[in-house]
Amino acid sequence: MVKHVQIFVILIFLISCKNVEINNSPIEINNPILLQKIQKYKSYTDKINNGKPYIIRVYCREINDSTNKFVITNELNAIAFKMTSYHFKCKVDNFEVFFVMLSGVVENNSYTEKDKNFFRVNEKVLLNDIKCHFPIAYKLYKKNGYFTFDFIHDPENLYLVFIHDKLVSEKFKRGMYSE
Repeated sequence: MVKHVQIFVILIFLISCKNVEINNSPIEINNPILLQKIQKYKSYTDKINNGKPYIIRVYCREINDSTNKFVITNELNAIAFKMTSYHFKCKVDNFEVFFVMLSGVVENNSYTEKDKNFFRVNEKVLLNDIKCHFPIAYKLYKKNGYFTFDFIHDPENLYLVFIHDKLVSEKFKRGMYSE
């Protein structure tokens, strides 16, 4: 009888551990204002995407030693996610957020001059992310060998400017990021 109780306790422990989410992301957002703005944008995105799978992408550009610009956007299409691959990701409230460093040293599938880049995202890792976040698109890709645009999607993006780590500008607007 005691042996059965021990086995039961061990099984309960193993089952409960399986459901625990672990944030194994090596990078965390250190600026509480940026974190808050990403959370705010995710709430907005949840409403406008009506349950469709999506990712949040943050474009980052260091303008000088004191000024940083960020554009927070969302994507519903696996092919668009693949075309502008990310450079690192981190979790915000247990939701993966993908960051794109606009520095020109990491290969971007949209670039025509691929020899000018020092780094690129591993294709297997990228496809695994697509499999996790866009499972239907991934199944079609495995069947057909290519991705398609499923939706025309032009959400408002959140544009942020920080000077000395303090938010000085915030605006929602449509359109692609440009300097």
